[in-house]
Amino acid sequence: MAAAAARLKWEATPRSTGSSSLPVVTESLAVTTPVPWLGVALRLLVALLLNAARADKEAFIQSDSIIEVLRFDEGGLLQTETAIGLNSYQQKSVSMYRGNCRPIRFEPPMLDFHEQPVGMPKMEKVYLHNPSSEETIILVSISATTSHFHASFFQNRKIIPGGNTSFDVVFLARIVGNVENTLFINTSNHGVFTYQVFGVGVPNPYRLRPFIGAKVPVNSSFSPIINIHNPHSEPLQVVEMYSSGGDLHLELPTGQQGGTKKLWEIPPYETKGVMRASFSSREADNYTAFIRIKTNASDSTEFIILPVEVEVTTAPGIYSSTEMLDFGTLRTQDLPKILNLHLLNSGTKDVPIT
Repeated sequence: MAAAAARLKWEATPRSTGSSSLPVVTESLAVTTPVPWLGVALRLLVALLLNAARADKEAFIQSDSIIEVLRFDEGGLLQTETAIGLNSYQQKSVSMYRGNCRPIRFEPPMLDFHEQPVGMPKMEKVYLHNPSSEETIILVSISATTSHFHASFFQNRKIIPGGNTSFDVVFLARIVGNVENTLFINTSNHGVFTYQVFGVGVPNPYRLRPFIGAKVPVNSSFSPIINIHNPHSEPLQVVEMYSSGGDLHLELPTGQQGGTKKLWEIPPYETKGVMRASFSSREADNYTAFIRIKTNASDSTEFIILPVEVEVTTAPGIYSSTEMLDFGTLRTQDLPKILNLHLLNSGTKDVPIT
């Protein structure tokens, strides 16, 4: 994935007008200098949340089918060193676990995130204790087998006898419902330890959802509108919005290049389209990116992260520019709501729709 990040942020700066100083809101669209590892780091989410992979300048991160080994060089750039097939890794893990696993103590013994809104990440720290009085445990990698949980690398790779280390786990619910998973912790000579994590996804209070499951042909676009609901009795102001990945761009829903603060202000108990996420496919592949949103109702630790997953294919067929039609919430006395569904036939023959 091309590495780039776009940021939209409202900034209030005082302007002197006569004898008084009035706050003036200005809007800016800044594109950071492309960095080779930024697209990967944001795609993996952990670097975006934790500045992970601090210990020994390495990180082991798992996606749907591949475990990527990431390493920091002396200049601080993140390089992909190797890619390991998940199936073969799990088979190896099971074999090592049965044959050579030694005790290690986790604190807490298992991690339960309880209820967490979809798209609103929560981070917890896990400690590993080495109860041995003689042997040092050398940690090699950590991975999960679901996209709901993400783990950082260990604070220290080596756990001396009687010592401990820690790592962070992020729960980013993508669906409503119970989610559980096993983290695999691979060691150099003590086998593979397993750690259970749990969480419950609940509806997002702003009625936001991940954009996942979209399938589009090459050289077409996927452009969903980001609709935000204001559940508060006061106006809700969107103050920041980031996107990761060079193929994913944020655009104002009206198509204009600039906007006003009013466009990102949502009246109480109303839903408003504040941005369009525009993904342009260049070649067949599976793409993952993230959108980060902050509002004036968020504290310093609360923000929203929406995964965007798009499958780009060369197969001919019927495709839509949106992966689902969302009518929002309609009250009994509301007028009927009509949404347009736009279809694209990427084949060479007519396709009747009945």
